[in-house]
Amino acid sequence: MRRERREIIHKMWEVERQADIDRQLAHGYTPSDFGAVDLFEEVHQALYEALAATYGMTAEEYQEHEYEVSEMLLKKGVCCW
Repeated sequence: MRRERREIIHKMWEVERQADIDRQLAHGYTPSDFGAVDLFEEVHQALYEALAATYGMTAEEYQEHEYEVSEMLLKKGVCCW
């Protein structure tokens, strides 16, 4: 399970990196600026849902969990980002 999560996170980073490169090559414009669907966003969301599923949660539940953990770490004085 841990390996699967690591692979999903790695794929998410790759999608984000590719989206950043695409935006840079497009001089700051995104496909949504032209009325097209942002494919990178869809792929990232699907990977995020897959990551949440490895914890037995929905994407919304996992996002809530991430927020709670980050708040806890901030209160403890640990920088989480």
